[in-house]
Parts: sequence; structure tokens; C-alpha cells
Amino acid sequence: ILVYEGDRDRALPTSRSALYEEFIWLLRGARDTEPSTSFEIWLTDHLDDLLLELASAYVHENTRKLLPLATTWVSGMAPANILAGPESERLGSLRNLLIASGLCVFAPSQETDDTAGPMTMRNGRFLGNDVEFVHLTIAEYLSADPTIYNFSYDAFRSLMADGNTRGLGLFALARSSADPSWVVSCLLEEDDPLSAGRMLADGIPVAREVRQQTVNGLLDRVASDHPTVFECVSLLVGLATDPAVLTRLNN
Repeated sequence: ILVYEGDRDRALPTSRSALYEEFIWLLRGARDTEPSTSFEIWLTDHLDDLLLELASAYVHENTRKLLPLATTWVSGMAPANILAGPESERLGSLRNLLIASGLCVFAPSQETDDTAGPMTMRNGRFLGNDVEFVHLTIAEYLSADPTIYNFSYDAFRSLMADGNTRGLGLFALARSSADPSWVVSCLLEEDDPLSAGRMLADGIPVAREVRQQTVNGLLDRVASDHPTVFECVSLLVGLATDPAVLTRLNN
């Protein structure tokens, strides 16, 4: 809805990956703030790189509180003159710019200290408000960026086998240069129409021939009362917006 309301003259995205690309673009543009210090100017110029780093840790290392990691990244990347001044001011700017990106929200710390203010670092520990991504899927989309994630078919198979990582796998494929039709053909050769069907349901475009082969594979499982029959039916119902699929289901 937000993507549509943002520009009603633009065609709606046809895949989940394209939808997230548009959605993130809208979030980033809606809450940008004007930097006022040399540190904020530098951080604004490097915010995309920082968000990718944080997203990768969020997804692959289960790092939910982001400020400690963000602080370490900034300390290693920023020139010395940019890091001059009180650390508490830089920490506040870092938190505020991450929030202003539209992709992060406040995450109250487990440890608080009424004398520490809304956020500070004491004895190497962060006290007060941290930040985290607004949703896991935002982090998954960012962490699948081809500049930091190299797609491989074997890794994709592993991700698709686990419901907790399947969304990352689909984002990784959609954002890669891999040929989705080739991936579907490999899945079908391995008798996995379910993963192939999930690709189709995610809106990843494939050749018509392999699309039809995927639908046939799902229908064969339904007809043979395969243990995955309910998942197959669910996918087929979702794909029934395609008249050809709907005709097959009716028959």
C-alpha cells in the first residue's frame, strides 16, 4: 500500500524482492535528516555500507542489538579527525541517524542506569536505548545484497531447507546474477518442486517451460497424496492467479 501510495503512476512490484526494494527506498527517503557536524556528514555518506554490515550480523550472527557493532565499525572506518570530540555525542548521532534511516527502531537495553542518561557507555557496556532493525525481513533483504553476499546453489539449497532461513535464500537468489530458470531446473532434477514452487510464489521470474514443469511437479505430489500435499496445495492456490495454473487446478 505504501509503495502504491508513494507513486500511483508507477507499476506495482511483481516480486517480493522488488517490493522490498521499493519499500526500503520509501523508508529511507521519508525520514532523512540534515547532518550538522563533520561526523554526521561522514556517517550519512557511509550509512548504506554500515546498514549492510549491521544487517549481515543481524541475520548471520544473530546480533540483535546494533550499537556496539556500529560503534566498532565506525571506529575502524572513520578518519581520526572525524572521531574527535566527546564519544557520547558521536554515540547519540549514530543512534539518531540509524533511527532516521527508517530501517531501525529503539531497542531498550536490558541494563539501565538512571544516572547514565538515555544512552551512554560505561565500563565497556552500553546502557540505555540500543537500536535494532524494524523487522527481520528488512535485514534479510539488506544482507542478501550482492556486494556482500555471494550466491551459491549449495548454500541456497541449505537455506531453503530451513523455514527460518528460507526468506534469506529467496532474497539472495532474487538479488543475484544467477539464472532462476537454471536454479528451478536443478531443483526439479533433485525432485524438489516445493522449493521451485516457493520461488514462483515469491515472484521470481522464470522461463515458462520450467514454470509449467514446477506446476506439474506440485500437482503430481497432490495426486499421489505426498506428505507435502498441504504445502503443495497452498502454493498452487497462490499461483492460481495465472490462468494456466487455475485451469489445471479446475481440471
